[in-house]
Amino acid sequence: MNSATMTDATRALRDRQEETQEIVNIRDKVYVAVAYDTSYMSMIVGDDGIVIVDSGERPQAAAGIMERFRAITDKPLKALLFTHSHWDHVNGAPGVIGSEKARGNRAFIDVWGRENFGSEARLGELLPDVFRRRGAWQFGVGLPPDKRTKPLGPKVLPDAGEGRPVSRGPIRVNRRFAGDMMSLELAGVRLELYAAPGETSDQMFIWLPGERIAFAGDTIYGSFPNLYAVRGAGYRDVDAWARSVALIRDKRPEVLIMGHTRPIQDPALCAEWLDSYHDAIRYVFDETIAGMNRGLSADELAESVRLPAHLAEKPWLAEFYGNVAWSVRSIFNGHLGWFDGDARRLAPLPLADEAARMVDMAGGEDAALERARSALARPAPRSGPDRDAAWAAQLASYVLRLRPDHPGARAVSAEALERLGEATLSTSGRNYLLCAARAMRD
Repeated sequence: MNSATMTDATRALRDRQEETQEIVNIRDKVYVAVAYDTSYMSMIVGDDGIVIVDSGERPQAAAGIMERFRAITDKPLKALLFTHSHWDHVNGAPGVIGSEKARGNRAFIDVWGRENFGSEARLGELLPDVFRRRGAWQFGVGLPPDKRTKPLGPKVLPDAGEGRPVSRGPIRVNRRFAGDMMSLELAGVRLELYAAPGETSDQMFIWLPGERIAFAGDTIYGSFPNLYAVRGAGYRDVDAWARSVALIRDKRPEVLIMGHTRPIQDPALCAEWLDSYHDAIRYVFDETIAGMNRGLSADELAESVRLPAHLAEKPWLAEFYGNVAWSVRSIFNGHLGWFDGDARRLAPLPLADEAARMVDMAGGEDAALERARSALARPAPRSGPDRDAAWAAQLASYVLRLRPDHPGARAVSAEALERLGEATLSTSGRNYLLCAARAMRD
């Protein structure tokens, strides 16, 4: 795609600031490894040891980060804290522990998480095939490098390297805290752990009161939050997520450390991020609930709820990862379920019957596909939704419902999905649409 035909969404994703690999030094107390892995790993230097917060996704990358941390201090590892159980924050742990054991540290290492740590994994165990397939599409697995878009952090994941010591098997949480908050001391550092449900129900944020530093995990990052994951997930409690952001905001941190975004060390900017982030989540939730009470459907609300301009203009609230319309649908379904109040939906036409009637009304399969091709012949808009591509995909879907292997319908569908992907800013939706287009061509 040349610059003349590039959509605004594609250009915005291309022009996103690249995260530079760097160990960020925060007051000679905390060090954050930025852009070495999918998520960012932190080290807290205590009186007689160190504490690691999160471990990234890849054990070899985590072991490499530990080498860099060990160039700063040789104090022994006392504890590993997981902000939540998503694999990109915990799967690197064998590299952390293996690196430490290789240095001769045979002491027991505390691995902390919340009492319900790993709660989301139960859904993955119930639906492994669905999670695997949809997760691969959300993250663009199998797409050419120039088409696959990472949601946050480094645009291109750096090579993790090989040959570093890695522990066998997963590293499991052996210390858990219950309730809303726990105060403890690790390596001579006073920490406070707070329950902060958001992307997962087992998420926590970590507070260093003496330094006024907040480790937010995935409660906050440089995008409108992923209040709904297209790969599929249980309902992410949006009201609770807003309260979690408010909990961090009310601490008035001077430094904000996030799981996928460069740390913020300006207190005023921390306040601006936290205020606007909270307000954006709260606005989407409140407006959706208000619309539901007025009897509006999920479709109507997804079309109408938009961030107000003073929030939408914040660079860190661009919909690079989360999407407002998907969030609205999730809130609706999370509170009222699938039924939107339209009585027709209680006794709908079978899908194949609806497709047959729509194709017949269009004048047959060839006529339906000709209408779809005519829609695709119109130029794609540079900005905003591509309604012609959406209509073409809809028409093709009716034919495919009747004849899944129809070559013409598959070709039309692939082209339409590709155009919809190029018009989508959210990397999750973009990757998913482009993977679906590739599957149509295959």
